[in-house]
Amino acid sequence: MNRALLTLNVSPAISVDVAKYAKLVAIVQRCGTIQSRIKMHKMLYVLKSLGYPVQERFAYRHFGPYSDDLAAELRSSVNAVYLQERVIETTGEEDEEPYRRYDYAPGRKGSELVERLASSDPTLAAVAESMADVAEELNESPPTRMELVATLMYLQDLNVPRDLLVQVLQGSKPQFTEAEVQGALRYIADLRSRSAFQPPPDFSSIIGLVKEGPPSDAAQDLDEEIYGGGE
Repeated sequence: MNRALLTLNVSPAISVDVAKYAKLVAIVQRCGTIQSRIKMHKMLYVLKSLGYPVQERFAYRHFGPYSDDLAAELRSSVNAVYLQERVIETTGEEDEEPYRRYDYAPGRKGSELVERLASSDPTLAAVAESMADVAEELNESPPTRMELVATLMYLQDLNVPRDLLVQVLQGSKPQFTEAEVQGALRYIADLRSRSAFQPPPDFSSIIGLVKEGPPSDAAQDLDEEIYGGGE
């Protein structure tokens, strides 16, 4: 995986809001199309867990990590024509009902926003490029695989002991077999070893990059929902 060269000691030149949306657009531009909102949320959480500057707060929901912040930002990005949202009518399996899927693709004004980022703050642009590198790989996985990977990383970020991960995961997601969980854990270990974000020395001075709190933004122990409780 090629890494963008981070240019150090560059003064902040753009607002936090511009940086936030430009990073989202850069990720979608690299991926071309991201199939489903669920997948988008999981990809952003994986990047957050790897240490990238994802400021959005996440909580545990039915399909794993979910961010109300990101949901609002995606709506705003579509309204601003930075991103395009496509409604796809999908056909379920024999025992499933058809449903609507919401995919994301670059919008008409997205390139302009990313170009503004690149010209205004090369350091932040390089970080966005690095995030897009990882996102491109993640986008190759189907949404259900991303759900599994992101949920396991969420549990890891909450310091669930490794010998309990399978039990805790299957308590709320029994559809995943132990073999699938173990395969996802091996992938996560490899991903963390080669894709964890290493910030430049003056990282904290760059607008739009500083994140606060642990990767999951969780200040308390797992709630009963993760252990199989109600929604």
